[in-house]
Amino acid sequence: MNCLRSPVPSDLPVLKELWPRLSDAALEAQIRGSRIRIIQAGGKPVGFLKTHVIWESLPFIELIVIRESERGHGYGTRAVREWERQMADLGFDLVVMSTQAAATAQHFWRKLGYRDCGALTIRDQPAEIFMQRRLTGDS
Repeated sequence: MNCLRSPVPSDLPVLKELWPRLSDAALEAQIRGSRIRIIQAGGKPVGFLKTHVIWESLPFIELIVIRESERGHGYGTRAVREWERQMADLGFDLVVMSTQAAATAQHFWRKLGYRDCGALTIRDQPAEIFMQRRLTGDS
């Protein structure tokens, strides 16, 4: 079952609710830029996945947001796995993501098989942990 879809302009209110720090113009640009995928369940949006391909060779999950009331139902796991399948179908064998060291999300990623591959600290913020997962062979 597909749980990821391309956003449409009518998704703007949902994205604004889930990502309130961005202006309408910035959100509209994200929709046009094809870097956001809407996560849906039962035909309704429950979150989004923001991705990018770095250096045209390394798929990267920048952000995943699930509506708080919808967390714990497996939507994030299914969305990530669907995105990974799409990346594998495009010929990629490795994906990466990052999360702050202070965030509990790192446990979600480890549960999905992502392994630490580096960290970056900028402007006295908590370290940003980078994690990778091989899509083929050993991780």
